[in-house]
Amino acid sequence: MMPVLLALLATNIALLVAQARAFRRNPRLGLVINFDAGIRYAFRIFYWMVPCAMVLASPAHVALKALAVLVTEVGYVVYGTVLVDLARVARVRSLLERGRLDDARHAARRFARNFARRSEPVLGARLTSLLAFSLAEHGDSALAAELLSPYETTGMTRPHEWWVRLELAGHRIVLGRFDEARRALDACTGAPPLPGYDVEKACVLARLDAADGRATEALAAAEGKEGVRWDMVRAHAFAALDRGGDAREALEQVHARGGDRMLRQIATGKGPAAPLAAQLVAAKGSPYRR
Repeated sequence: MMPVLLALLATNIALLVAQARAFRRNPRLGLVINFDAGIRYAFRIFYWMVPCAMVLASPAHVALKALAVLVTEVGYVVYGTVLVDLARVARVRSLLERGRLDDARHAARRFARNFARRSEPVLGARLTSLLAFSLAEHGDSALAAELLSPYETTGMTRPHEWWVRLELAGHRIVLGRFDEARRALDACTGAPPLPGYDVEKACVLARLDAADGRATEALAAAEGKEGVRWDMVRAHAFAALDRGGDAREALEQVHARGGDRMLRQIATGKGPAAPLAAQLVAAKGSPYRR
């Protein structure tokens, strides 16, 4: 059992090094998470002392105690690895907030490359979707779609498959890649895997229709619906029908509900309301990034 314990010790040392590297450029996050890590490592010392003493004192109990330590340590390693992943996502988002777009893109691509080597598609899809959302907010839907696309064909449960395809469809609509967006929506077949997924699909489909020459159908789908994404549907549909006043009113609603970033996302996209949204962004003095 001693080789197992030594291997776990080496794993923990590697985990500490990885955590230190991840928190190096985000000290505030590091303080919070390292406080939690300090408590966990204090308990870990206890778990190491007891089995090591039992190795010397009572060989009959070594196997059972070593198994308990193994289970505990694996749990800590998995938990700690997720914390490192979250810290890396937080770093990308922090870089975006500070306007360091090139550094953020580089860090996001490196995160995606590292995750591609791991067999954790569900966790990868969840964390990558957080990155994709932040990138799209800052006008880079192209990279958002690029990072999320590998998970479109990865074998996952139906809820996760639907979720990734709906997210991808939304990014592709912003990019004007309407055929690809429609194919992603068409792949969401059968009954919705979870409550609310049917509403989400209807909203994304209406956004696609509004941007892809089916404005009348989009307006019909959005009738009586509330929320910033339905406001986006109405803005694109009204703009496509040359109803500029109604489109501007819908964009004002988008700004009221979603703020500058949501308005900027429309302005940098390919939909019919993009030129009008760009005018509003300029008028409000809110810089947007291409």
